[in-house]
Amino acid sequence: MKGLLWSLSVCCLTGLIVREAQAEAYGTFESMGVVVHAPQRVNPKQIAEVRARLRRETGWRPVQNLVQVGKLPLYATSLFFLQPDTEYEVEVEFLDKAGDVLSRSVERGRTRAEPILPHTVKALCVSPEGSDTNPGTAEAPLRTLAKTFSLAAPGTTVWLAEGTYYEGELNLPRDGTADAPIVVRAVEGAEVVLDGADPELISADWQSADRGLYRHPFESMTWNVTLKDRRSGAVTRLYPMRTLEELTTRRSAGMTFPQLGITGAYHWDGKSLTILPPAGNMSQYDVYVARMTDGIVLDRRQHVWLDGLAFRHFGRGNYGKAVFVRDSSDVVVQRCRVEYSNSGVWVKGDTNRLTVQECSFLDDCNRWHFSYMKGPKGWNYHGHVETGGVYVDGTYTGRGLVVRGNQVEGLFDGLNIAPHSRVGATTSETDCYDNRILSVADDVLETDGYSRNVRIFRNFADGSLSGISLAQALDGPTYVVGNVIVNCGQARAALREKYEGYPFKTNGGPGADIGSGHVFFYHNTTTTTDRGSRAILIKHARWRQFTFRNNIWCGEAWGFMSWQDPLSPIDMDYDDIFVSRGQFMKVGRTVYPTLTEVQKRTSYLKHGLSADPRFVDLDNGDYHLQPGSPCIDRGTVIPGINDGRFRGQAPDLGAYEAN
Repeated sequence: MKGLLWSLSVCCLTGLIVREAQAEAYGTFESMGVVVHAPQRVNPKQIAEVRARLRRETGWRPVQNLVQVGKLPLYATSLFFLQPDTEYEVEVEFLDKAGDVLSRSVERGRTRAEPILPHTVKALCVSPEGSDTNPGTAEAPLRTLAKTFSLAAPGTTVWLAEGTYYEGELNLPRDGTADAPIVVRAVEGAEVVLDGADPELISADWQSADRGLYRHPFESMTWNVTLKDRRSGAVTRLYPMRTLEELTTRRSAGMTFPQLGITGAYHWDGKSLTILPPAGNMSQYDVYVARMTDGIVLDRRQHVWLDGLAFRHFGRGNYGKAVFVRDSSDVVVQRCRVEYSNSGVWVKGDTNRLTVQECSFLDDCNRWHFSYMKGPKGWNYHGHVETGGVYVDGTYTGRGLVVRGNQVEGLFDGLNIAPHSRVGATTSETDCYDNRILSVADDVLETDGYSRNVRIFRNFADGSLSGISLAQALDGPTYVVGNVIVNCGQARAALREKYEGYPFKTNGGPGADIGSGHVFFYHNTTTTTDRGSRAILIKHARWRQFTFRNNIWCGEAWGFMSWQDPLSPIDMDYDDIFVSRGQFMKVGRTVYPTLTEVQKRTSYLKHGLSADPRFVDLDNGDYHLQPGSPCIDRGTVIPGINDGRFRGQAPDLGAYEAN
């Protein structure tokens, strides 16, 4: 398998002859997971430490130790900041409590090569102006994607000419190969849209009904109705209502529409669709009613590229999505746009080495009422939109998912990258990095479920209720490295409904009774303008081990606050926790007014800091450190994370090293 190498070795150490179980080094583009089974005839209770060293040009260098994956006889770590398409060697040592080596092995693996959009030997051309009786040449293109997809063979590029294609539920009947993939892409510079809406309703005449309502025949159901104001261009996703009475009375779940923030809504009864527009009358709107649940479906397909496409208005049936990838491998979705669809890219089953990169996901759900969406008295619509730009299904068992360089804006949740009900036999090896996530209603990023060698790094998020959700990050290890998360608590759920905002969430979620595995927080920067914010807030949760190093946490009202006492194990040091108005730490009912009190009375933050980090330009979103910041040179060296990557006498705190 690409990016993977199994090794078996026999070692004679400390008087024992130990045959190693299977081990591997699984590479993505910039990272690699190292996974080793416990040595045979060695009880995990005998194992005190599992060290790793990476071979560099200058020799062997220590990296992050391996930790146990849940309760399995399996140990894992991650390597960061590697080069694509490069072979690496890692030495792994199991040590007992006396410091003696139980076994030693060397694992080799290769990172994946950067995907390069291939030039294929065959071409099929499609255009809204074409005909399905044409041969599919540039001069005589086909008309429909359904027909064109049915003809695509390995080594074919399907070229989409500019225009809107009112199609969906599209399947590719054949696989590509590594040397001859199937590529579906827009002609360079063309605006290509796959639209799941019913085109006959976009500019239809709607019959005026009672009390500002409008009605049109519609013998179907739909979970997605979107209006676009022809004058201003403003787009509004409408709330679905269970009854016509709710539309007529402007009340639901015991609250008025103004209390719920509902400006536009709809109801279907199987024969007609009734709409309450945000303002004015229906003549000023284009009406997009989803008649397709999914856009493109890749089911048990291999070596497929989707490039430069736009997807809009999908979500007729349950869990609608623009791109559905199930039991497929070596798929690249890049430079695509998903707008006003219930989900973006949905990943399910045994899907391996999927890459979602440089895409954008836009919606209008960030303004929706949080309690109504999630509460039992509402329609419980959140299952359709609380999925995010990329959603890993609960039954995902694949490996090597990479989600990078994407932008998410206006969704209910940002990205969801961990399965919650079933996982493969070993680690997931998921990378989520270099994404921008803006103005979401709830969580910026979720790893709620089985989070085995999941790496979250170099992401930027601004404006949400909570930041990274680890509720729960089961089994571990999970790495949260170099992220900038700002303005948690500035979503409408906090401003209108008084929910607490926080940069990472640990409460609730699947496996709350079990708790998260090992989670490592390194070099993150968080700050917010929320006047009631806590730099860190922990409600009710448990975990195996949280490790904090070289982070900046800023809050207005409190520094570190935990509702529970005692805490699950935390190893926190070399962090800056800055609170501008309130007290430093509260654990249960115990208050520690200052960092000095924490250092005297606990094991936390012996080398920590409580100072204004002095960002370059907080008002304009520059979270680098000013010259003279107290966070410069105040960090500690973390093997495999920042060693050889910092300037000055020591690493700086936060996500950015000062110039």
